[in-house]
Amino acid sequence: MVTADDIAAAGAKSIGVSSDGSIDIHGKQFHPTWTRLAHPGVGEKDQVNWEVGQSIVISTTSFNDLEEFGAPARTPPHQNEVFQIKAISGRKIQLSGLLVYIKLKLVY
Repeated sequence: MVTADDIAAAGAKSIGVSSDGSIDIHGKQFHPTWTRLAHPGVGEKDQVNWEVGQSIVISTTSFNDLEEFGAPARTPPHQNEVFQIKAISGRKIQLSGLLVYIKLKLVY
């Protein structure tokens, strides 16, 4: 039997199944869930199955992104940017806006 303590231990953002239960999850799997940009704002390095209308986050490349690391206070306190995918052509994606922050491209 699942107790209130068991539920509390799982946390607020979890999906739990008891030992005699099962779970079925349905939907389309999108992959990869992240990739490196070939050229910021122009295309992705890996082949993806993302769709027009989905949200995409271009994360910061700043080493001192948050105030707690000594960066000056600003709003928002990070340089992550959220866009909608407007169009996809091969490995090129068109975003719903322009990048505001400079993104460093590191060669691997």
